[in-house]
Amino acid sequence: MRHLLVAVLLIATLGAAQSSKQGPKIMRIGMSAEDLHSQFGQPQSIFAAVTQTYLTPEEFQHLRARTGLYWEVFSRKTEHNEYRILVLFENDATTSRLHPTQRVNEVRFEFDKDMPHDALLKDIAEGRMLCGAGCEMSTAKITNDPIAVTPDRIVRFTFLKDFVTMSDNKALEAIESR
Repeated sequence: MRHLLVAVLLIATLGAAQSSKQGPKIMRIGMSAEDLHSQFGQPQSIFAAVTQTYLTPEEFQHLRARTGLYWEVFSRKTEHNEYRILVLFENDATTSRLHPTQRVNEVRFEFDKDMPHDALLKDIAEGRMLCGAGCEMSTAKITNDPIAVTPDRIVRFTFLKDFVTMSDNKALEAIESR
């Protein structure tokens, strides 16, 4: 009996250690919609940018004509703030033009309470993970918005009045260099 109890405790301890090594779940630029949904579940709603309205996932599925941008909407609460998270996908036809993979193109974190930019980066799991080694603080060349660029220069966080966007820095640098 005693050996059984020790074995059960050992298995439970190993399982807890493995799950803690996985780290926080974060949304990543370029991740597939399938991966995002497996980690975060289905969206709470869909934001239609053209009409500035929120649709239920069921209403979105039944739309006959889809024009404009549609953002999947999630939410997250932290110790310091609450966020509405909007995810914009793009079609990636590199593996199939007829069946493109939906990939995360941009993530918008709408925050409930104002915080300094560095505090927002520390509060958002994606900011903590990607800027842990320090992000370069600067301003966007075209819009003059404050930005933070990851050390590998792949991801950019742009700070606007009510939200922070996480997007592909390389694509934005290409636009700014024109």
